[in-house]
Amino acid sequence: MTAPNFLTDFDATQYTALSFLLAIITITLPKGSLLRKGVLTLQILCLIQAYVAHPLTEAPNSAVTYTTGLLLGNLTARYADRLYLHIPEGEFHRVNEAGTKEHATNLPWTQKLWWATELLGVTRGIGWDWRVTGIPKARAQTRSRFLTVRSVKYIFMYTGLYLTGRIAEAIRMGWPSVEPAPLRETVIAITSKSIRRIVGTPAGALLSLAPTSYLKSKSRWARLTRRYFLVLASFSVSGCIHASGSWAVTRAYGLPLSDGGEMTYFLLQGIALMLEDSACWALGVDDQAAGPPTARRRWLGYLVTATWYIWSRVNLKVVPLAERGHGIMDERGQLFAALELVERNVKAVPGNFITRGFGGYVYD
Repeated sequence: MTAPNFLTDFDATQYTALSFLLAIITITLPKGSLLRKGVLTLQILCLIQAYVAHPLTEAPNSAVTYTTGLLLGNLTARYADRLYLHIPEGEFHRVNEAGTKEHATNLPWTQKLWWATELLGVTRGIGWDWRVTGIPKARAQTRSRFLTVRSVKYIFMYTGLYLTGRIAEAIRMGWPSVEPAPLRETVIAITSKSIRRIVGTPAGALLSLAPTSYLKSKSRWARLTRRYFLVLASFSVSGCIHASGSWAVTRAYGLPLSDGGEMTYFLLQGIALMLEDSACWALGVDDQAAGPPTARRRWLGYLVTATWYIWSRVNLKVVPLAERGHGIMDERGQLFAALELVERNVKAVPGNFITRGFGGYVYD
């Protein structure tokens, strides 16, 4: 029995796992050492191979393959932030309960190995000096109450996913053919804070290449162009992360290569923010004024945001992702293609004990 060829016999999922393991080992090794540079080179090679090797195809549910590609894109941005663009030991520090920063260079290698694993695994920086803003602080509670609250949360979450999948299936199977019509989502997803830092870091690195005079300029033109460059660049990185999922699916199932409409969708979110700022400026609304907004302005903001998000989420993301990213076509209209994608995504969520309890499984 011949040993597998490292460069040809591994699939994209295996290379993704290898890149993560090698990233941890790289950070654990002495800073500036030749061995560290060599392992880093090997880590980058595995990451590149993860994009060009054959994706996961064993699962008949394309949403599972999409998730593996999405994970690859997320990890790539995470490596850029915590390994390629920064020296981890100097940039990132864990913070103890007393508020004291922990310096990784002083840790023994066994503890540094865990430090590196946590650095690459944490998404929102809780317990670190780079904690993402806007996360409410957890209230002190007993262990039993914590476990109870978590259990109830997961029961409701998985029940909601199960019901969403069943409703989507019932609509697809039970409704007659109709003419294509504008789509409506019933649930608005909340954008995760887990990728806020990793999409902003590459954008900031690109902006730092500009002349110092421009970066330090306080003119309105310079401030606005810097601000909106960061907005568009950050949304572009987010689009690339999500496009990795469609990249994996289209290659795995022999579909025409496509980003599933991800880049268009995310770039338009940035453009929408710019248009909102322009509207506020044209109407004389001070969007940066201190103090809470008036009730009228708050509810108007909710209405505009919800309207734009629902329309763009369905027409610019879900439908293109279903048709171009997953190859789902339904002669009854785009609504049914989108519903099938929802059903696939629900089934692809791991650990759904509610679905299993009703006789369903991830890959059925």
